[in-house]
Order: sequence, then structure tokens, then C-alpha cells
Amino acid sequence: MIYIITQIMVKALLSLLFAWGIYRAWPSKRSIGNVFAWVVIAVPVFWVIIVLLQKDIDVSRLLSVPDRLKQSAEETLSLVPQRDPDALYQDGELAARVEGAGGNLDAGTVSFKMITQAEHIDLGREVEYLAWRLRCPLFDTESNVVMGGVRMRSFSNVRCEVVGQRALF
Repeated sequence: MIYIITQIMVKALLSLLFAWGIYRAWPSKRSIGNVFAWVVIAVPVFWVIIVLLQKDIDVSRLLSVPDRLKQSAEETLSLVPQRDPDALYQDGELAARVEGAGGNLDAGTVSFKMITQAEHIDLGREVEYLAWRLRCPLFDTESNVVMGGVRMRSFSNVRCEVVGQRALF
């Protein structure tokens, strides 16, 4: 679509330059050359208007590139699955809940006061937290409690190192 409009504008501009050259070069400004130059100017202008009206093109929308880029970025980001900021993920699934997150992502470390609901997490493998992939080999205590056939597992004072950024999809 933008290619078509560009082609139309280039043709109109070339016609205008050609007509301006005829107008400036013609010896008498009240002669047939003057009329011819104005016809050459008017025809492309009317042609551009007719083509734009026939194509039903919203020119203002085409010219608002920043808005279109922002809209495209928002549409792309809406495809990214939203994640709970208080959770750890493993294999794309919620694996545990975290409490008391801290540390320094710039230095490559993250710590959690507690990791709870950790029945299905394997801290020997990478986990994902927010936008990061982590390895969490160090923790103070692991607690396993079974009540009424329900297993509850948690870790305290967990220290992790940032391995890299997680994939968005």
C-alpha cells in the first residue's frame, strides 16, 4: 500500500517539475505554454486525489508511523504469556511461589527468603523468575511436611545465580 502511494507521489512530483520547467522556459507568460504548464500541473494533482479516493486510503494513518509502531509492539507483547512476579517456573509451568525476593540482578544474584508450594520444583535444574533464568543450588533449609496425604515442601534463604534471560515464548 505504501509502495503504491510512493509511486503516485513520485509521478506527481515529476509531472510538477516538468510543468514548472515548461512554465519557466516559455518566453511569454501569457501564451499557450503557460496554459499547457498549468494543465500538466493540475492533471497529476487531480489524478492523485482520485486514486486516493478510489483506494479508500486513510493517509493520516499511513503517515503516523510512531503510532503504528507502538500499536505493532503492543500487539506483539500481548502474545507473550504473562507470568506471576511472585513465582518460579520450570519447563514453562508454575513450579513454586517465592517470598522476600532480593539481590542484585546487575551482579547476577537473586535471593529469596522463602520458596513455598515447591512440591514439583527441582532446584538442581534451571528455574525462571521474571525475565531471568536462574540456578539455585544454595539454601539454608528444606522442609517437607505431609498432612492428610498432602505433601508441602519449602526452602528458606535460597541464593541463586542469574544464568541468562529467559525466552519470551
